[in-house]
Amino acid sequence: MVILGIKVHIYYPYVNSLKEKRKETKSLIDRLEHKFNLSIREVADQDQWQSFVMGISFTAIKESEAIEMQEKIEHLLYSEVNGEIVSFEWDLFSLEEY
Repeated sequence: MVILGIKVHIYYPYVNSLKEKRKETKSLIDRLEHKFNLSIREVADQDQWQSFVMGISFTAIKESEAIEMQEKIEHLLYSEVNGEIVSFEWDLFSLEEY
């Protein structure tokens, strides 16, 4: 089993309130969860208007499947986010089978 972990930091320069930020982030999270069946949480900067840091996880059977999913997520984010992606970090974690 392989677990894909992703941390994405997005900057929204036009957002002027936490309400606007929640609207943007909820829409993005809903799209990602619906399209790829991921687990997503806001992991930092919850009280900052223009900054959004999310953690994403995906469980795969093979490493190739996890890497393919990472590429799909990265492509979607870079093509559809209404802000600036400051960083996109990812790693794979492998758990041995018994």
